[in-house]
Amino acid sequence: MRKELIITLLFVLFLFSCKKKQDVTCDGSNPKYNSEVKTIINNNCMPCHGPGGSDDDYSTYQNILPVLNNGDFEKEVLKRQTMPTNKTMSKSDLSKIKCWVENGYLEN
Repeated sequence: MRKELIITLLFVLFLFSCKKKQDVTCDGSNPKYNSEVKTIINNNCMPCHGPGGSDDDYSTYQNILPVLNNGDFEKEVLKRQTMPTNKTMSKSDLSKIKCWVENGYLEN
């Protein structure tokens, strides 16, 4: 009985800890890092990805560029949607990020 209760509790915890993936499409916009994307990153990725954070620093375009170029940013934010952790990015923000990546993640 105790074993079954523990398994049930773990299963329920697992279900509630999972984020539902959103279908992400570009909204047709052409956002740039400095005008729109930096704000989205600041609102969703900090403090973990800020100066002195526990992960890569995304506080400047030059700092985030290697993660964009190797595809990890797109993979984790848009495809897997594992980032940001502990929150779900709005569909509007995901759409802008998608457009930004598809348009070559322009800075200005």
